[in-house]
Amino acid sequence: YLEIKRRLEESGEDQISTTDPDARSMILHGSVIEVAYNVQTAVDEKNKLIVHYDVTNDNDKKALHGVALETKQILDKEEIAVLADKGYHNAEQLHACKNDEIITYVAVPEIPRKNEIPTENYYGDKFIYAEKKDQYICPEKQVLTTNGNWYKKKYKRYVTEIKQYKTGACTTCPVRSQCTTNPRGRILERSQYSRAVEENGERI
Repeated sequence: YLEIKRRLEESGEDQISTTDPDARSMILHGSVIEVAYNVQTAVDEKNKLIVHYDVTNDNDKKALHGVALETKQILDKEEIAVLADKGYHNAEQLHACKNDEIITYVAVPEIPRKNEIPTENYYGDKFIYAEKKDQYICPEKQVLTTNGNWYKKKYKRYVTEIKQYKTGACTTCPVRSQCTTNPRGRILERSQYSRAVEENGERI
């Protein structure tokens, strides 16, 4: 165990497989975890040929941009379109693709719903974002604004910057109990990657 600990410290990795050094523990889906490989493959739609592949030790959430960018470089194209399933839907990856002239068509997974939103009529996708004014309009036509500050939101080892949007109208809103159970009223979050996610959704 001391030897394994030494190897971990020297490699900078967070895990070691003692039976197959190149494999890693990965979440397949839900709570199912296996020690395995993950192979990313890019296939040309017209000719059905494998253009690029990469063996990774992570799940699909962080794989889209790297493989797509390398494929674009292999094909020597200024712009490519990429089709992928919902396992690849990740805001940061979609944003990176957009910046590198990679048009994404990534299936949109079902949005996890927070318990503090009692009815679907007031889910986040029912709020309309007005880009020019940087504000949201709620289903009751109230305006949610931001103070303009960016806040860091951490999920595992990843950090995303977000802005928060809210309105004082929540205090007297007759349908508040259908919209939120948050004592501070309804608060929407918009990340630095939201536009790329919205554009991908519009294409899908």
